[in-house]
Amino acid sequence: MSIAAVAITPILPFMLFGDWFSLVPLPGGFFALLAAMVVGYLTLFEFARRLFHRWAAPLGAGSSSDLEGRLLIRINVTTS
Repeated sequence: MSIAAVAITPILPFMLFGDWFSLVPLPGGFFALLAAMVVGYLTLFEFARRLFHRWAAPLGAGSSSDLEGRLLIRINVTTS
């Protein structure tokens, strides 16, 4: 449903009722900037996710209690 809304919204100004609501088309530069921001966001998210997983679950990691202990150590170190 959300994908359909995103796909339909940019073409609303070109439809018959676009004039009724005084809709104007967005410039092409807006869509280029939007695409660049989405790609940048996804790249940063993937980088942060990989960093977290490298820190949280190294090769041969133990149980979840091991992770909880490591989190407590990190929190105590940063708050002291």
